[in-house]
Amino acid sequence: MKKCLFLLMLSIFVIGCMYSVVDADIGKFEVINHYPDNKVTKMESIGAPEVIENEILSGMIVGNNYSFESILSCNELISPFSLADGKGLIFLSNVEPTPYCQINKIVSSYDFDNGKHIEVGGTGFMVGPGIVVTAAHCIYYDTYEKWPDQVRVYVKQNGSVENCKYYTPHSWIIPSEYFKHFNRDYDWAILTMRENISEKTGWMGIGYTTDEIINKEITVSGYPGDSKYMGHQCCSKGYMDWDSAYQIRHTADTLPGQSGGPIFDNDNITWGIHTHKRDNSNYQYGTRFTMDLYSLLKQKISDAVSHYYN
Repeated sequence: MKKCLFLLMLSIFVIGCMYSVVDADIGKFEVINHYPDNKVTKMESIGAPEVIENEILSGMIVGNNYSFESILSCNELISPFSLADGKGLIFLSNVEPTPYCQINKIVSSYDFDNGKHIEVGGTGFMVGPGIVVTAAHCIYYDTYEKWPDQVRVYVKQNGSVENCKYYTPHSWIIPSEYFKHFNRDYDWAILTMRENISEKTGWMGIGYTTDEIINKEITVSGYPGDSKYMGHQCCSKGYMDWDSAYQIRHTADTLPGQSGGPIFDNDNITWGIHTHKRDNSNYQYGTRFTMDLYSLLKQKISDAVSHYYN
């Protein structure tokens, strides 16, 4: 039974399509591993990934599965709030449906020698048992250039008062390019949690392709830091209208705090990580899953599934 579950969770579907986007350079790349318990930071050189064609790594669904459209048809699940720009976000008063239960609120806390304490809110999403993806700047904030003293991950956060229960990572990884240069092309982080926080929620699928992914309809969901939405998950639909080897531009509406949230399609497959809105522009941007990142995630998910289910 466990073997069947393992195979089911790691089923991979190959998308047959022609290459039209040049992928990130294939070769060794460096990542920074940080272990908060003993404050140890280690640089690691990751070998060249196996050359893969376009792939989708399926997610895991636990319990009822609701589509975005079914949520919109249930008035008791949502309340629309309008924003100053007139686009509006969908305020989710129920985060139990898939994939919204798989999207986390993240709070990073920083303590300074002068006694100052600062907390930075962000968003993350589960991609495997105890594996959470977010933006690097939610974990290593460029303003402070220091690791947070604590990272709290909230599951099914729903309300302005934070859940009493939160979870903390055993370790996390960010790219060396972001650690050294705050390069937005590498604005991603992988958190390995101390336990399988995805056991009752499942996790989202991830997709990799070197083909153009413009015109794909997508949703971005996360936890804005704006006081109007504080602690409530909000989502918005849009489409991807530009891409490069490293980034995605999309038209879904977002607010600060939603950084680290998934950019996912109607099949709940995530193609990138929402990261920022460019100044004086209505366009939003995210980090695309490159071959390096996808391969690293694929290995971590496989290891986690083996650990928890074999």
